[in-house]
Amino acid sequence: MSSTCIFHHPVRDVNVVVHVDDMLCSGAPTDLKWFENQCASSYEITKQLMEKEGDTLQYLGRTIRRTSCGYEWEADNKHLKILQEEWGMLRCNSVTTPVEKLSNRDTVSASTSPQEELLGPVEARRY
Repeated sequence: MSSTCIFHHPVRDVNVVVHVDDMLCSGAPTDLKWFENQCASSYEITKQLMEKEGDTLQYLGRTIRRTSCGYEWEADNKHLKILQEEWGMLRCNSVTTPVEKLSNRDTVSASTSPQEELLGPVEARRY
């Protein structure tokens, strides 16, 4: 059995998610370089950086992409099957839903109806 651990360095403001021997880190570039040097002094490490919009990396079977609005995580199909089974949805039919991409996700058009508004921070974290 494995567990995921989350660590925060309060002085450097570096966040680290650890799962077995995989780490995902966030922080200022200079602080991340410091953390990299600390790890490299004791372990053999490899790294992937997400420095600009469009950069992607793989972490625990998921694709993480840097966008102009932040970061996007793609679901892992294995976990999707687990959730479908847990929720009794294995025999459900899929449906194609048209999606219109916003040119600027931070701006909601004045013509947007209340039903079409973007989720707020609380609703976005609900699931």
